[in-house]
Amino acid sequence: MLFQLPLLLILLVLCRRIGDVIDLFYEAAKCLTAVPMLLVQPLWLILIRILFMTYWIVIYAYIITLGLF
Repeated sequence: MLFQLPLLLILLVLCRRIGDVIDLFYEAAKCLTAVPMLLVQPLWLILIRILFMTYWIVIYAYIITLGLF
């Protein structure tokens, strides 16, 4: 009972904001339905970063195997 009363008061005060958050999730779902490629975009970035790092690792390995350093 000691912890339930403050929790109930917090829920009553934040009820409108909780509704706003729920509405925000509905809008995000509409956006993802309209533009599904938004889910693929981070995967492209990761792939490009992996290719970029692989390229420079190969260049680094080539320079090291030259024996100049």
